[in-house]
Amino acid sequence: IVLLFKVPLLAYTPRPAMGGLLLFLGSSLLREWVFENRSRLSRVDHGSLIVIVLAIATVGFVQGVGLGGEVPVA
Repeated sequence: IVLLFKVPLLAYTPRPAMGGLLLFLGSSLLREWVFENRSRLSRVDHGSLIVIVLAIATVGFVQGVGLGGEVPVA
């Protein structure tokens, strides 16, 4: 339909609905990585994951991703 009428579909979607969807997806990924995968990861890997998440939350996304790239993998 979008290709036929050349109307952006997102223009008709309310912004709070898109924001809620983004918040839901982000929180579910965070819950899965930080809490549910705790038993599958080693302590060092889980600790580095927590440090990366905290760095992203406090310093910034680019710096947190850079920190994640610097963690040596055994």
